[in-house]
Amino acid sequence: MKKFLFMFLAAVAAPLFAAVHENVLFYKDQGSWKSSISPIPAGQPNAGRIAWDGKKPLRFRKADGKTFDLKKAGFISWMMYQKPGQTFARLIIVFVYSDGTHSSIKINTNRRPGWNRHAPYIAQMQKIPCKPVNEVRLQFGKVKVPVLIDDVRFTPAKLDHSYPDDLLPQPEKGCFFPEFTTPEVRAKVLNAPDFKARMAEIEKLRRGPLFQLPLRKVRDRKGQNLFDMIRDDGSVSGYTYEEIMVRHDKERRVGTRHESFGRDMVVFYEKILNAWIYGHCDRNRANKEKFFKSVIHGFSAECNRRGERERFVVASFLYPQIAIKIYRAFLKDMEDVENGINKDPLAVKVNRILKECASWCYSQPDWAVSGDFLTVDSFRHANPWVGGNFGYRPLIKAALVCRNPGMLEVVADVAKGALSYTSYNTRSTAFWIDGLCADGSAWGHGEQNYLFGYPLSGVKSVVQIINELKGTSWEISCEGSAFDALLRYLESSVWYGFSYSPLKKYPDKKMLQCDLPVACGRVGLKWNKLGAYKGFDSMTALISLIRPLLKKGTPQYQRLENIYSVMTGNAALLPIGTRYFWNNDLLICRQKSSAAVISMLSKRVRSMESAPSSSFFTDFWTDGSAWIMTTPVTYRIARGFFDPCAIPGVTARQWEFTHKSKYWRNYRGLRNFAGGAANGDYGVCAYHMDRQKILSRSPDPKFYDLEARKAYFWFNGELVCTGNTITDRKKLNTQVCTTIDQTEWSGPVCFGDKLIRPGEKFAGKGKLLWHNGTGYAVLQGNAFFSGEIRNERWLKFDSSNAKRPSRPKKAAILQMQIDHGKNPQNDSYIYAVNFNMKDFSSLQKYAEKPSFKVLANNKNIQAVKHLSSKTTGAVFYRAGKIGGLSADAPAVVLIREVNGKTQITVNDPEQDPERRSINITWQGKKYTITLPDGVNCGKPVTVTK
Repeated sequence: MKKFLFMFLAAVAAPLFAAVHENVLFYKDQGSWKSSISPIPAGQPNAGRIAWDGKKPLRFRKADGKTFDLKKAGFISWMMYQKPGQTFARLIIVFVYSDGTHSSIKINTNRRPGWNRHAPYIAQMQKIPCKPVNEVRLQFGKVKVPVLIDDVRFTPAKLDHSYPDDLLPQPEKGCFFPEFTTPEVRAKVLNAPDFKARMAEIEKLRRGPLFQLPLRKVRDRKGQNLFDMIRDDGSVSGYTYEEIMVRHDKERRVGTRHESFGRDMVVFYEKILNAWIYGHCDRNRANKEKFFKSVIHGFSAECNRRGERERFVVASFLYPQIAIKIYRAFLKDMEDVENGINKDPLAVKVNRILKECASWCYSQPDWAVSGDFLTVDSFRHANPWVGGNFGYRPLIKAALVCRNPGMLEVVADVAKGALSYTSYNTRSTAFWIDGLCADGSAWGHGEQNYLFGYPLSGVKSVVQIINELKGTSWEISCEGSAFDALLRYLESSVWYGFSYSPLKKYPDKKMLQCDLPVACGRVGLKWNKLGAYKGFDSMTALISLIRPLLKKGTPQYQRLENIYSVMTGNAALLPIGTRYFWNNDLLICRQKSSAAVISMLSKRVRSMESAPSSSFFTDFWTDGSAWIMTTPVTYRIARGFFDPCAIPGVTARQWEFTHKSKYWRNYRGLRNFAGGAANGDYGVCAYHMDRQKILSRSPDPKFYDLEARKAYFWFNGELVCTGNTITDRKKLNTQVCTTIDQTEWSGPVCFGDKLIRPGEKFAGKGKLLWHNGTGYAVLQGNAFFSGEIRNERWLKFDSSNAKRPSRPKKAAILQMQIDHGKNPQNDSYIYAVNFNMKDFSSLQKYAEKPSFKVLANNKNIQAVKHLSSKTTGAVFYRAGKIGGLSADAPAVVLIREVNGKTQITVNDPEQDPERRSINITWQGKKYTITLPDGVNCGKPVTVTK
């Protein structure tokens, strides 16, 4: 046991330090506080920090004996270091008041060794009485462990614009490190044998086009008003703390007030910096001094936010980006300071604070870091550091500002690791969880199908980093299989696109649009007048970045060009047929101009997220949704008028729910059963519907305790849906329905003997409905159909739609549902959707003599046979037999007769890594299907005999 780490030091009565930083209880050799112990002496490792054995409470009192006004404090936080292999324990913060009473907050320590920021949530602090505090104690619960403590502080409720120079770390050998970088990591960088050579490379990069920011000739003074807004103390008229807080409250902004201040200040800095760069102001000493004062004023406030539990976007992305831009715009001043030529106090302070803020993209948020700073692990397991949240960080340029070769080495290693697969059974060992899935899709914000958002941003940044490091010591090889995962991702993405629609951005091209209402993340309920919720322009931009990295004529290069041809509308056809994405419980079935898309929910995946900052009411979009798309624009308008409990294909209670919580949320399934099998133009998928409770974020019990087994069978233009064991376990006395469809009413409807045109309101019970070439037939269950003109719900779904005046205000909507009544117990349904019904008469004949036969629809087996194609789809929830087909384990099975041979496609819906094979018996013949393992566990397998 190292003495400096674990020794318990005696209490001292005198004030610890002379310097005064009111919001800091204890910070190395700074502060106006005393404690019951002493810091580690100078000259020893971790000098100035507290070595605490954890046995007795750690006490902090004000040095002058006065009380601390808790009303002025927003947070209390501290950095704590734990050695690898230690037991992690619960921590307790105790506030001792002047009247002798006390309050406490309990928090769990992070589940990893190294330095971690510990801080209560705002809600916890708000429960603490605002009375004068004599003493603050830190103590462990039952388990006591030795740790290092540093930077114990109250972060004020109001921002502090004074940040002392002595709190800003100094460079070592010209390298700037984030403050809590361990001595081992620092030594590895500074003592590397090629350190000088690497530093020379950094200087070369700083002189190149990547870092240089040429200033244009002064053309006018239209930006001078921005400099005139800066006051003598550096505050900015219109951007003071008080003024921004008024805007924050008036506009009901999402996020904390302090985040609002940071965002608004970055907007101001961007404006004034552009005036300086593009020649819209005088580049004189007076303007420079004004700007430097404003930088110190605003950036100091963000420095003083250390410890805020909700500090994230501003510190991790926005401030580093603007800090680097300022540094580059004033590069000569900054280098003169670093070379000792410029000793102007303003310039010196700006230089130090810009380095500090630039480094935040490697260290913030420090409460969520998943490894020691400046290590590959710090960019891996925690969501704020991976995928898009990796991509939004200006990592290369920050390394050049900080002149730190260790930063570049870490970034290069992360970029290499990110181009690999993740899957459910390998998520603990996969490089990223928010990354490229083995099935070709991608995850973002956890195991959520999120093709175009965070994963795309992450991938794009990785490719950009590879380009920027080309020709340096940190160059990443792109040969061999390095880009296989990326190319599979791009190839898979075209399955999500559905139409060619002209974009104003590309008047000479028709860009593929992502119209399928899956994998759209929080933008799924934003209105887009140009077409779908997302275009493929980001994907084509990514391809442009990849193309220079691959050799022409190679198979990889050709794959890339084929993808580009499809995305830009130059390919003859989009993908046709079926594909099952086993990491995302998603079956896509496509014809030339129509599609059925089934998105399920299991224990292995997360549903589409809802967020206070954007889309609400997407709670049921992945809970067995069956999107019936007969045109590329089927749901483009309808989604702005949805009943959120009536998503096509979903079985749910029907009620008007609202999002009262400020939390983002998405669900997991409670059950582990979800699977699918696809082959050519045929497919089957099924899942055991049941939601895992997350009551802390969604207290409404109507989301939970509703169970069903649901299966979907696709036979080349026909979708047969079966459900059973529909049970309300809590008996909440709320109507339960399975929605067949809720869609835009775009043409005449035949309902019974009536021909009804869009807008002619109707409602009634029935079994058949025909609409625009699509026939809906209910074979089991009590169905009711309706049509009406609805008023928009765009703003209720997503408040940002207020900025989209072109959104439709009214729409004709059709809704078709099967009613299971209130408190159903073991109810069931069967319905079919035929995409190729020319009229109502054809639908009637189809219903009288279906092209399929339901072989089973019970809790153990669901099976349907398509008669003309001799295709059978079956779902075994447990080992069983139906007709001439059996399985010895849970399985999803698709059997086709093709060219005189039998093709059997099998999927393990439980993705059990211990299950090596499944035995299938078909018409007296036994087939042993060997199942994939590792990253491909759960992938469907097809055998032909």
